[in-house]
Amino acid sequence: MLIETQNIAKGQYLKDIWTELPSNAVIHKTLPGLGATTLEIESLRNSIIIEPYVPVIDGKQKKHPDILGVRSGINKEHIKQYLRRDDIAYKKIIATPEAWDKIRSAFEELDIDYKNEYFLLIDECEKLIQDADFRPSITKPLADFWKFKNKSMISATTIPSHEKRLNSFRHIHINPTFDYTIKHILYLTNNIKGAVRDVMEDMLSPNSCFCFFINSADTIVSIMRMLGDEQNCKVFGSDTVVAKLNRMNYK
Repeated sequence: MLIETQNIAKGQYLKDIWTELPSNAVIHKTLPGLGATTLEIESLRNSIIIEPYVPVIDGKQKKHPDILGVRSGINKEHIKQYLRRDDIAYKKIIATPEAWDKIRSAFEELDIDYKNEYFLLIDECEKLIQDADFRPSITKPLADFWKFKNKSMISATTIPSHEKRLNSFRHIHINPTFDYTIKHILYLTNNIKGAVRDVMEDMLSPNSCFCFFINSADTIVSIMRMLGDEQNCKVFGSDTVVAKLNRMNYK
């Protein structure tokens, strides 16, 4: 396994050190917000970028109107129309993993050698491991990933993988040459609701806004009920979470 280190200074982005993302590499970028996706969108090559979540796709499409965001509502014909456009020198497709089948089908129907003509980037690549149990479709692009001539994975929070084919990849660790740590307070508890209540009592003010990142719909509901202010709570989650909350009479 070839391990490399690339220094980056405070205020720099990846576009300041590279003209395009390296191919056949796992890029351990250490920090979020270094502009990896933007660099690939602006690079002078055809690209397919796989993002695990729709909001990233929507945000990039607003900033870069010449890319195609493939999500719910975008079908194979939309993709084919985009690929036929002569006014775009380098095609950029950004999509969720679930969209992979219709992207591949569009390429094949247009007889495009996409495995040699496109660079494939899987962003937040650790999600392939973390989310596969409850979202098996997230691994859809993997079977074809290895067949691309140029491909890479990237994340600020990579985790170890036992995939032997990654041993032949360059593993590039982005090394910030500045202190990027963030101060935080850690509460150790075996009583989540009690700890939440105690912390909020200490921090509560008329304009307080609290954000909770929780992977359990039941815990979310339990905390809302404990707060006794459910009408001022909003929950953002998967379709499964939404359906469960609806059955519990939450809108």
